[in-house]
Amino acid sequence: MSKRTDYQEITKKAQVLKYFRNEAGLSMRQAGAKSGFSPTTINHIENGRADIHKHHIQVLLAVYRKKMAEFRNLIVDGVPIYGRTQPLKTTF
Repeated sequence: MSKRTDYQEITKKAQVLKYFRNEAGLSMRQAGAKSGFSPTTINHIENGRADIHKHHIQVLLAVYRKKMAEFRNLIVDGVPIYGRTQPLKTTF
């Protein structure tokens, strides 16, 4: 599992993964069951309380039936919200 921290930093990667999970219509529990990660790990990844490793991204993209190119595009372009694109929050 990723390193859990008390510090919260919601990265662009975390925002895109959460968007994809919601778009797939999966709860954190369902995403955890399909990925082999615990629902707590999914929560920590999406809410910036765990490091996101390439392995997490690859597994979750497979569960959400998304391609790495789609993931990268949303990192650059932002997450679509109600028919328009909302820029992703950057953390400093």
